[in-house]
Amino acid sequence: MSNRMLFSGIVCICSSWSNIALGTTIVENDNMEFYFGESFDGDYELSARIYQDVGAGNPTGVVFKYDRGFLEPYVTNVDEGSDWFLVEPGNAFSRESIEREEFPVFFNVPGPTGGEPIFVGTGEFYLGVRTSDKGIRPEERDIFGWARIRHTEENMLEMVENVVSYDSPGIIVGTTRIVPEPNTLTLAAMAGMLWLNFRRRARKHQTVLDSLLLDVRHHEDICPDPTSQKSKKRAGSLASRRDLSRVIHPSG
Repeated sequence: MSNRMLFSGIVCICSSWSNIALGTTIVENDNMEFYFGESFDGDYELSARIYQDVGAGNPTGVVFKYDRGFLEPYVTNVDEGSDWFLVEPGNAFSRESIEREEFPVFFNVPGPTGGEPIFVGTGEFYLGVRTSDKGIRPEERDIFGWARIRHTEENMLEMVENVVSYDSPGIIVGTTRIVPEPNTLTLAAMAGMLWLNFRRRARKHQTVLDSLLLDVRHHEDICPDPTSQKSKKRAGSLASRRDLSRVIHPSG
């Protein structure tokens, strides 16, 4: 395989990789809403809403009861619904990690359903949410987001920041980076192998070129070019020595 073909392969793979990433839309701090307050029965509630449309349309969400550091979901929209989890910064929040049950579940429409109170503490905590307007099956849910929540001095809850990714394989909690899909990781590995092969072949060709240059220089030292400046200078020096020899030892 020629270097040109290797380079073309790397370009094609990187182009495919970027096309996968370009299909995702990231929205920061606009497409999730949180309200905290006292309900009619005296309980404190956290109402959480996420928009299933990039343009902040088609909302869905849940309402949590809050009591001394515990959150418990008890009301949810009856549309496609939304799935809520307790997550941490740096988590790869995706369908695969949800199916591996890596996160405590508040509410999960496809299941397991959750629904039990979860202790979130009295400091900051992160909620992960997944939804879609396409359906409730896991493979149809392609909207992933996270929200950072904190307790205030008045023992209230408030949302600090949030990010929602649309047409997404998942998101890294606390960032705007999407989770690489398995086929994306495969493309990255292929690109890496092709790049290493390209570099290896380039080094090999450079080594051969350096060896040829050394051979040429060695040949010039043994058999100098009579037209070169160095050879002319050497020939002139030899002629001068012969002339000097005739003066010191005149013939006849």
